[in-house]
Amino acid sequence: MNKIYLILLAGIMSCLVLSCEKDLTYTGKDVVEFSPYNVEYANQQEFEDGYFTSDMDSETTDSIQVSLVGPQRNKDIVINFEIVDKFYLLINEAKIVLTLPEGITSNEYEEYTTTAVKDDNYTLLNNDLTTTIKKNNSFGHIGFKTKNTTGSNLYILIVLKKSSDIDVNENYKFYRLKIED
Repeated sequence: MNKIYLILLAGIMSCLVLSCEKDLTYTGKDVVEFSPYNVEYANQQEFEDGYFTSDMDSETTDSIQVSLVGPQRNKDIVINFEIVDKFYLLINEAKIVLTLPEGITSNEYEEYTTTAVKDDNYTLLNNDLTTTIKKNNSFGHIGFKTKNTTGSNLYILIVLKKSSDIDVNENYKFYRLKIED
């Protein structure tokens, strides 16, 4: 009698579990964004105050990962990015912007600047301001070769840009790369 109850209970539990299965197919807008995790880094990326950040040793070659959010495509996706001189953290909103809104006071934002000099402290491995997510793949990389002989840490500010192939996730398009001394 106990075996019958156990079999019946197992059958009911199986039906409940199977009836709760949901379709987990992504249905949102396809975008690219900086990845929250990158296996290539010894120092993992962190997301703080609206931008990703990570450390890169001086005299090294490494890359930052860019992810496709959405189904893989059967053609390459070209992603544009830009090295910017500054971006600003709006403290009350925990939001990064490239230009300050009118009327904001100095205690309402933090300013971040690019201090590394291209060709002196870093070179882009691709030589232009694009990277590619290859067809049937979900990741691309922005490659850097670094050299820091300044005696202090240097920074590079990177912003993903919309391209003809794909939009950018506005929440994850900013990156601050530190080149350690």
